[in-house]
Amino acid sequence: MGLSCPYCQQSSVMKKGMRKKKQGDEQRYYCKTCQKWFVLGTFQHKTYHAEIIRDALSLYNQGLTFRQTATTLNRRFKVHTTPSSVQRWNAEFKNICTYSPLRSTLQKHYGNTMIVAKNFKYQGLAYNFKYHRGKLDLLCDALPSLLAYIQRCETGCPQFFNTIQNRCSQVPLEVTIEKTADMPSADILLKQTAVAVSSYPTKKKRHSLVENFLLVNDCVTVAVEVPVWLWEKNLRTSIAGHIDLIQIHDDTVYILDYKPDAAHEQEEQVASQLYLYSSGLSFRTKIPLTRIRCAWFDEHTYVAFEPHKAHVHYTKTTSPSHQVP
Repeated sequence: MGLSCPYCQQSSVMKKGMRKKKQGDEQRYYCKTCQKWFVLGTFQHKTYHAEIIRDALSLYNQGLTFRQTATTLNRRFKVHTTPSSVQRWNAEFKNICTYSPLRSTLQKHYGNTMIVAKNFKYQGLAYNFKYHRGKLDLLCDALPSLLAYIQRCETGCPQFFNTIQNRCSQVPLEVTIEKTADMPSADILLKQTAVAVSSYPTKKKRHSLVENFLLVNDCVTVAVEVPVWLWEKNLRTSIAGHIDLIQIHDDTVYILDYKPDAAHEQEEQVASQLYLYSSGLSFRTKIPLTRIRCAWFDEHTYVAFEPHKAHVHYTKTTSPSHQVP
C-alpha cells in the first residue's frame, strides 16, 4: 500500500473497515506487526475530514476571509462549514501554520498576487514551479542573488535546459556525509508534513500536498520545484534537476527533498541528489556552499547535512554533453 504504521513504522498494514463520521466515513487500518489499529494523520478525532480542515488552513492563508473560506469549502466538498469553524481551526493549528503572524502584513502588500506559478516539462515529466512573493522579498535581504534567480524562473528555463540528459536524482556520486540536526524548526516541519499528508495513505499525491502546504502555511518556505542546472567539471558533463523546496533560516538556504519513506532511503543516493542540487544552486546564484544546508524528510524523519563538509568521489558514468552557461 505504500503506507507505514505510525506506531512501529513497519509496512505490514491493511485496510480494516470504516469509521462512521458525521461528514462521511473514514478508513481504518490495522498493522499486522504490532497489532494496532489507526486512522491517518492528526485529524482522527475531528468531525470533518482532513482534506476539509487542511484546505481551510491553506485557503485562509492564501488571503480569503473566514466567510469566503467556508463558502469555498462548502462548494468544493458539499458540506456545511461555518466561518466560526474555519476560525477555530486556524486558532488550533496556529503553531503549525507559522505563516499566520505574517499573513496580515503581506496580504496588504501583495493581495491576490502572492503565489506565482509556472509549469515546466523536463524529460517528459511535469513540474509545477511556485514561489511566494511576500516571503521571498521578506527573507532575501541578505540573499539578493537567490531572489533574482527565483524570480527569473517565472519566465521559464533556457532553451538548452531540456537537452540536458543527466538528472541530479540519477547521477551516482559517492557521497559521505556527516548528519546534523541544525535546522531551527525540524520538529515543526515534521508536524506540518503530517498535517499535509493526512488521509492520503498512498504516496502518489503526497509530494505535491507537502510542497503546496508548506509554501502557503509555513513562514520560511519561499519556493517549490525550483529548476537548477550546472556544468560539473569533475564529470565534464551538464546536470539538471528540480529542487522540491527552498527555505530560508537566518540568511541560510535550506534545500529540502520530501521522501515519503525517508527513514528507509538509500543514504548515499539521496545525499548525491541533494549535493548536486546545492552545487547547482550555488553555481547559479554564487551563494557559497557554506551558506547552504541540505535535508530529506517525511512526517517521521528528518536527515540533514552540510554540503560543504561532504566527501565526494566522482564516477564517470554520466552521458556526455556540451557545456552549459
